[in-house]
Amino acid sequence: MCGVAGVLNLDGSAASPIALRRMTDAIAHRGPDGEGHYTDGPLGLGHRRLAIIDLTPGGRQPMATTDGRYVVSYNGELYNFQELRIELQALGHQFRSRSDTEVLLAAWAQWGAKALDRFNGMFAFALWDRQARELTLARDRFGVKPLYYARAGDVFLFASEIKAILAHGAYRTQLDREALLEYFTFQNFFTDRTLFRDVRLLPAGCTLTVKEKGARPVRYWDYHFAESNAPLREEEYVEELDRLFRQAVNRQLVSDVELGAYLSGGMDSGSITAIAASSPPESTKSPSDSSSSTLRRSSRSSTPS
Repeated sequence: MCGVAGVLNLDGSAASPIALRRMTDAIAHRGPDGEGHYTDGPLGLGHRRLAIIDLTPGGRQPMATTDGRYVVSYNGELYNFQELRIELQALGHQFRSRSDTEVLLAAWAQWGAKALDRFNGMFAFALWDRQARELTLARDRFGVKPLYYARAGDVFLFASEIKAILAHGAYRTQLDREALLEYFTFQNFFTDRTLFRDVRLLPAGCTLTVKEKGARPVRYWDYHFAESNAPLREEEYVEELDRLFRQAVNRQLVSDVELGAYLSGGMDSGSITAIAASSPPESTKSPSDSSSSTLRRSSRSSTPS
């Protein structure tokens, strides 16, 4: 995992680099491999890095497009970034790194918010459009990666964890009693509420574009279940499930560091590990790259995300 944190002062005042650093320091455990900070007038964007793909400085964040229009702080992984990279290169885009972060930026520059429909992965990111002066928050379809946000007066705050929002200093900590009742009733949250009043969790499959007058989440994806007009035989369903399952696992084996699996003893983690152990690990580096690392399979360490 990596850490995303930032602030947008809606009154136009300059973002404080000191407050921004406090936010990223609060989530330093999410990214021990590096940190980055970016400010542009009222916008402050911070990042803590856990390097998984492209371990070089070329993968550092916040990362900007070549023309400087878009800047992103991103947590997650696009499993289909290599396919997207080939498609974007055919459209004239050039890349300076092997990271999926740069592919995300190029895709947004090419297709705008419609790029989300092309992303296959788990992610949460904050993207600043310097030209439109807009901040966009986005979360993956299933909500694997978290992204919280809050507004304190004219200060809009966002981060991978609430503790980073609290570290800024603009938000005054208050208990959300209705959220507490929801948690005690269901032992979970089924809304976007948190235990902190006015701190919200961006829903899965949603974006949030922040402007001076405020913002509301917009859903870009939802579940759609439909029966096939031509039902298949049971053996065909089994074969298709096997194909899709293997494809899903193999997509997540792309890494420039060692891979591992965290086993709970259940059928799901055991099945995933069995497929991973029988598949060769993949790297974003070419075979001719002398710095390419040797990947080792392990059933004891945690899977990188």
